Amino acid sequence: MLIRLYYEEVASSDLSPQDLWDMVKDRVKQFTRRFGRQHVDWRKQQIVALQRKRQRLLRGPFPSSLLATHLPRVEQQIQILQQEITSIAILKAERTWRERGETDAGYLKKSVTSRQVQQTIPRLLQLLE
Repeated sequence: MLIRLYYEEVASSDLSPQDLWDMVKDRVKQFTRRFGRQHVDWRKQQIVALQRKRQRLLRGPFPSSLLATHLPRVEQQIQILQQEITSIAILKAERTWRERGETDAGYLKKSVTSRQVQQTIPRLLQLLE
């Protein structure tokens, strides 16, 4: 990406060095965002596909020796992807907290309420009562 950017736009440009640097920073920022979004979608698709594969293994008429070798591998791949998603969510939450949470009491209250809802799953509790 950077090599192509250099040969197509930077090398033959009449812009000042500061403008060129701003252009490079902007292109890198665009590329990084696009890559991040595509990777998020890919990660979600992989989790869904691996969960389907896991269900197929569990429900299928496979011998236990096959399950013993393939099921742990699939579960480990699911675990790795879920860990990546969790780590990214933690980083986003930390950034949001630094930007808004330290001074905004409303944000703090809303985040606590949403966390409680996620942890208690009210719909399931209503079914149990």
